[in-house]
Amino acid sequence: MRTNHIGARSAFVVSLLAVATCASGDGPCHADYRDTTPAERSQITGVLKAMQSALPPAPEGWIIVVDPANEISVPHRICRDTEKSPWNYGFTRTYKQVAGVEARGKLIEDQAASQRAAMEQRQPRLDAAQAKYQKVMNQINELNQKQDYAGAEKLAPQLRAAEKEYEAILNEVYDPAAAAATDKEVNRDFEMRISVNVNPRSESFGEGAKAIAPPARAKTAQRWHIENEHESTDRALYLFGAWTAGASGKWNAGPRGGASPWAAQAISVLVSGDQERVTKIVPTIKFTTFEAAVK
Repeated sequence: MRTNHIGARSAFVVSLLAVATCASGDGPCHADYRDTTPAERSQITGVLKAMQSALPPAPEGWIIVVDPANEISVPHRICRDTEKSPWNYGFTRTYKQVAGVEARGKLIEDQAASQRAAMEQRQPRLDAAQAKYQKVMNQINELNQKQDYAGAEKLAPQLRAAEKEYEAILNEVYDPAAAAATDKEVNRDFEMRISVNVNPRSESFGEGAKAIAPPARAKTAQRWHIENEHESTDRALYLFGAWTAGASGKWNAGPRGGASPWAAQAISVLVSGDQERVTKIVPTIKFTTFEAAVK
């Protein structure tokens, strides 16, 4: 069962978005890198700080994991091969719910207590299966010492059978479905992220994405739901600036005429979290800031 999302009550995972140093960071740089200038870094910092101000504060009972003053990172080097193409940078703000931590912890404790009770109930059977395994193992060791390797080999099926019997009892203790259900409930509406990506190459909408009302001058906005044994979350993706629709829900970012490479030319804003949480938080985002950044 995954319980790393909670950890100790006062411990929270700090997440930062790794910032690319050039528009094609996944390819080789033939013309070498150069340091970005103070003026370039200052302009990028200004863009990022403006976008930070567009994001909402933590809802009641929540915290922002990373101090907003420290969550951005500005490119300090750029590949000369692509320095005239739009530069990619951005950040992610992570919110975590601190209200109800005790209730989430109790779910984990109850799951562990249930497993301990199941283990105690089956302990006599486990001891018997272990004794059977050890008895066969001792016989095999004695035959090997006598160099009766053929006789030892004949006992191998009995050893495997005893081992499988022990494992089968252990499998009765661990209920994958119950563990997954607990894990899913522990992490329900526990974390929310808003990721801002400036000048990415492309963005894709998830399976089952449906168009939603976009803010004024946004290229498009779509939302989709992710449901599996461990997760029940929504994603809402908003695109601003120079985008063109591609195949299979993919959108490609392009340059904005007359803009400098480090300027915001195409922006994506991805909100991810519990379905109701996303619905509540989206109206509090100042989308006009992103609209203005790509004018």
